Amino acid sequence: MKELDSNFWGEYLKIYDILNLSYPYKELMDIIISSFSEINNQIIFDAGSGTGNLSIRLSNFGGIVYSLDNSKEGLEIHRLKDKKANTYLHDLSKPLPFKDDFFDSIVSLNTICFIDEKYRDKIFSEFYRVLKDNGELIVVNLLDGFKAYKIFLFHIKFSIKNDGFLNFLKNIFPFFISALKILYYSKIIQKNNGRNRFFNKEEQFSYLNNNRFKKISKSKLIYADQAVFNKANK
Repeated sequence: MKELDSNFWGEYLKIYDILNLSYPYKELMDIIISSFSEINNQIIFDAGSGTGNLSIRLSNFGGIVYSLDNSKEGLEIHRLKDKKANTYLHDLSKPLPFKDDFFDSIVSLNTICFIDEKYRDKIFSEFYRVLKDNGELIVVNLLDGFKAYKIFLFHIKFSIKNDGFLNFLKNIFPFFISALKILYYSKIIQKNNGRNRFFNKEEQFSYLNNNRFKKISKSKLIYADQAVFNKANK
């Protein structure tokens, strides 16, 4: 199937930050941040940084963050939000532009699942190469059978519960149009990728194990059960 081009990802990333308002996305970010053993003064690689949401949070906690993405548009949005951002335009399917044993930690959020399966093993191998001994890798990828609408149903449920129904109604309208666009783009992404190209629950664990990572956490479903989480050490 034809690969989605930079124009598509550019349009998608223009509205991507609406997810910052969604409860599942906020929870996802909190889980990732809390999973780091240490952030302050750590050299961290955000592999597939998009518009920089996670990178900015890590920087706010004192991390020295290297943000890499293959979307020029995403990196431009990131730099508008953080003029000091350390960004790299690069494709993860190619060898990384970093020396061996360089990073204290690596995080990759919902990125590898959009890269052709034939490159995935090499990506994890490159993560291992650039990670310091005993450094940690946190990786999240969308699950096989991913349903974007479940993320928004989760948001609606928790918004009503936490904010009250009237506040939910007041806040839903500016959110609604962008949310519909996100759902539309998500359907295109899923159709383009095909079910077999997203991760099954244990696939990440296998890639980590095959590439010599240790202390691999049990696979856990997060993001309204639409993504799989693992943490491991070199």
